[in-house]
Amino acid sequence: MSGILHDVESYHSHKKLYTKTAIILTVVTAAEIGLLFVPALKPFFTPMLVIMAVYKLAVVVGTFMHLGDDKNVFRLVFLAPMGMAVAMIYVVGLMVMPHFAPFGDGYVKLATHKSKDERYGTGEYSKEAIAARDNKPPHLSAEKYTALFASTKDFSAGKKLWGANCASCHKADGGGMPGLGPNMTDDCYLHGGSVYDIVNTVTNGVKGKAMIAFKSQLNEEEIDQVALYVRSMRGKNVAGGKKCEGDKVAAK
Repeated sequence: MSGILHDVESYHSHKKLYTKTAIILTVVTAAEIGLLFVPALKPFFTPMLVIMAVYKLAVVVGTFMHLGDDKNVFRLVFLAPMGMAVAMIYVVGLMVMPHFAPFGDGYVKLATHKSKDERYGTGEYSKEAIAARDNKPPHLSAEKYTALFASTKDFSAGKKLWGANCASCHKADGGGMPGLGPNMTDDCYLHGGSVYDIVNTVTNGVKGKAMIAFKSQLNEEEIDQVALYVRSMRGKNVAGGKKCEGDKVAAK
């Protein structure tokens, strides 16, 4: 009777199988964490996580539901619906990708080998359109900033903020540092040399570059002060400053 319900004599240890499963799950989990440290894989981060999660699920199910040793028809009954579910997630991801940038970049590259910018051109999901929505415009017009600079005689407040926030990348004297900030004392600018342009750059930063956005760290008045001080450095050409980067503007 007991042999019918549970054949103890035929039992064998699953220690090796469980150890193998544990090693596989540990390696895949480590790979998932490792993705965080490979910036080049960022666009593929979400799809790769989904693939690895499905693989781990298959390993666990195959081991503890014994599908690995079962007939092919039973494996098919389980794996076919799971494959359909993954396919549906992938298709839905393609449909919603314009609204979720990390999702979108990864899905569209896997499906079309094109970036989101290439796929959507200059429409509402273009890089320019997205930047326009994300960026915070300067609170004054270009003309008002020009007038403000002309009337400002004391730049000490901006100089103090410069030392605390900008000198680490541009040097205290504004001469710039290799691999980081450009020289702010010559007549060359990468993103425009007017006070309005400088306010915009300081506020929103430059994506893909070392220049971060300060809109969450400094208020509008502080950003204005920094920009006015930066503008006041033009033409000083400090000794040892970096060579011209960007477009040269007329000295004024």
